[in-house]
Amino acid sequence: MSQIWPATRAAALAALDDFLPRVPQYSSRRGFATADNQGVSRLSPFLRRRIITEQEVVLRVLEAYSFQAAEKFVQEVVWRTYWKGWLERNPKVWSACVESEANYLREANVAAWGAEYERACRAETRFPFFNDWMRELIESGYLHNHIRMWFASVWIFTLKLPWQLGAMLMYRHLLDGDPASNTLSWRWVAGLQTKGKWYLARADNIDMYSERRWKPKPGELAESAFSIGDDCETVKSHGVSRVYGSVPAGAYGVITTSEDLTVERDRELMKGASAVGLLRADFLHQESELVSGFVRGVEEDFLGRLGVRGVGMSTPGEVAAWAKAQQCEKVVIVAPAVGPESKRIEQVAEQLVEHGVQCVWYQSEWDAQLHCLADKGFFPFWERVKKRIGRGEPLFANRVGV
Repeated sequence: MSQIWPATRAAALAALDDFLPRVPQYSSRRGFATADNQGVSRLSPFLRRRIITEQEVVLRVLEAYSFQAAEKFVQEVVWRTYWKGWLERNPKVWSACVESEANYLREANVAAWGAEYERACRAETRFPFFNDWMRELIESGYLHNHIRMWFASVWIFTLKLPWQLGAMLMYRHLLDGDPASNTLSWRWVAGLQTKGKWYLARADNIDMYSERRWKPKPGELAESAFSIGDDCETVKSHGVSRVYGSVPAGAYGVITTSEDLTVERDRELMKGASAVGLLRADFLHQESELVSGFVRGVEEDFLGRLGVRGVGMSTPGEVAAWAKAQQCEKVVIVAPAVGPESKRIEQVAEQLVEHGVQCVWYQSEWDAQLHCLADKGFFPFWERVKKRIGRGEPLFANRVGV
């Protein structure tokens, strides 16, 4: 488990406290991939599992600073929300990436790129800077966002490897590995997410923003991009097919996943909760030991905060048995974001209904109000969020003056 990200909510709150004094410098320093990563918040592993929520972070920052001083950081926080909302509208983009990786892995032994892929995974390419990034990813479970962009660009355009292999490799090693942010960012680098717009790493950019830690030689990096076929063109859907509702009257049970580990702080959700069940992660995509250890740690921390009300379970059948033992006639299911838990939570709902339990799908107020805005590109989304902040809407603690 990473020493930088202890697997507790207390550590998440301490990390936020530590970062708050650096918010005014965030805009000017966030692009520098320094060895200590002091230019960024390093809150993403905590946000990934909602050990601390996006709303909590934004509210703390806006309480401490004017919107003008905090705008860039708030914008970066809600990028995560935008990606999740976009993927909820297009869930098969994630499943297509997973399927493509499996297909490419079956071809790796005979493909022309197979040997290069193996060298990249072992951090044994001809590029020392890329090998450093790969080792840092595997050993720490984290990469600065600028390094992630360089990494993806070199993987796709210089090493000429399938982007899906890189996206899934990064997903399973990152402590903040997120199906939405990670997959869609890789698609953006590849020129797929925003058609005709890709990202090419440049030697001078790496040299400058790494503060001379890495200096690629002239001609080492690809100087032009190439068109990549989009395996998701024919599989986009019109969104996740579930209807969200309000918490029912009277008593009910609550089910959440490792995607959302602060549900005990949601007053609306918890007002009638008699018991809380956690469907533990089962690491469908061979997540690294560093990632699985962190997730198990934050799950136990969550259950510890709940005390006798919280129970951890591993299968849909166990959840159904738990609901029966708790005499729950109704269960509120905290809907996970699109990703590895989506299918499992659908199976949970099916099992509960078969046992005569009424199920209600639930979204946090943050997700319910903001995911629906992710129907175009990010910057139209951001302008709508800014207006909500400016109007002083309760979601943003009545802030005004944007």
